[in-house]
Amino acid sequence: MVQIIAGEKGKGKTKYLLEKANAAVGAANGNIVYLDKSQKHMYELSNKVRLVNVMDYPITNCDEFMGFICGIVSQDKT
Repeated sequence: MVQIIAGEKGKGKTKYLLEKANAAVGAANGNIVYLDKSQKHMYELSNKVRLVNVMDYPITNCDEFMGFICGIVSQDKT
């Protein structure tokens, strides 16, 4: 499942995402992957959540980002 959280700056999106990712650890059957543009929130996430710094990858457009997401999702299939 992919969820997108959007809103204006300063509305608590990051805090909500971190709480949601940490809460999902117990109920998840697969991996939980948290995409971010830095490692800034590494210590706020459970060690069972996989943090991926998107800036480490050469993504320059929407098609490449969708390919990136598909690659992550394909790794979670058993």
